[in-house]
Amino acid sequence: MVKSGVRIAGNANRSEYYNQPLAVQLSNKSWIVVLTNADHTEGQPNQRVASRLHVSPNLTEGSWLPEVDIEHQPYGPSAGWAAPLYAPELERLYAFYTFNEGNITTMPGSNETCACQLVGGQWYRWSDDFGATWSAERMRVPIRVTSIDRENPWKGSVLQGWTVSKPIAVDGAVLMPYTKIGTYVQSHERQWVLRSDNVLTERDARKIRWTTWPDGDGGCGAADGSDEAEEGGLLDLGGGVVLFIFRSSGGRVNECV
Repeated sequence: MVKSGVRIAGNANRSEYYNQPLAVQLSNKSWIVVLTNADHTEGQPNQRVASRLHVSPNLTEGSWLPEVDIEHQPYGPSAGWAAPLYAPELERLYAFYTFNEGNITTMPGSNETCACQLVGGQWYRWSDDFGATWSAERMRVPIRVTSIDRENPWKGSVLQGWTVSKPIAVDGAVLMPYTKIGTYVQSHERQWVLRSDNVLTERDARKIRWTTWPDGDGGCGAADGSDEAEEGGLLDLGGGVVLFIFRSSGGRVNECV
């Protein structure tokens, strides 16, 4: 147990923004953390996602190795909000993150500059050497376009969204929460789950299958009637039951099962 906190982010480059550190333990008992980093503030064009490996099973001992870039484009597009998944049968580590793949910097049909760090959908890279290096190839998670996407400024041709929670494994499948955004910059939101039935066992990343839950067009909204339902997390309760918890702009925690 970490009783007093452990510093995981180096500051050799004097960065002022580190966010959302999420950790998993690997089969060799080491720990790896993925996180979002920028020079000064959230959403900068050079915002990146990186990993950092801890070489001891005890987080209060040992040392952190230097950060390794997962996605870093020094002049954009930006990447952020990485979530790790470890596939033990493959000894493969995945990092899922938001990536502005089209390097969108202006609003549709105008020269108005946009804050587009949440634009571009969900992408992933993988590591087969415990996070020492990451795949040269980047893959997109296919996400079904729904009504909330068609309401965004890009009419669904580009998605707005992100996740803040680690995927979970349930009965051999993987479930990952995802917040969709319907109104720029960040309002009118609904919760969804991205499910893969073979990411834990399929070595060819091109053959990984994904579906978007729930069925239909509406997603999961806030029970208090507020228009923002975001940043969900999943908990396996056993027996095929999964608890989905998320927050709303009404100041309440919401749930669906």
